[in-house]
Amino acid sequence: MKRKYKSTTDFDTTLELSIMESMNDQYTSSWYEGFVSEEQAKQFATWWEEKWGWGYSPSAKVREEDGKFIVRTSRYNSCD
Repeated sequence: MKRKYKSTTDFDTTLELSIMESMNDQYTSSWYEGFVSEEQAKQFATWWEEKWGWGYSPSAKVREEDGKFIVRTSRYNSCD
């Protein structure tokens, strides 16, 4: 299942991000776009990995595309 939407997160409730999410029964990957700087994107990536913690094998990477900073994330849906 794939979906695209705009939302805020607990990272910064005033920062609206464009989010593209792809998921199946075991795995979710997402793209977050809308950061004002590379530093903000890096802080979000660190926050996101800490949020999902050890059991879900989270990964968050910052990329720059067309002058925009994007955080690409992935995680397992369950820690079982």
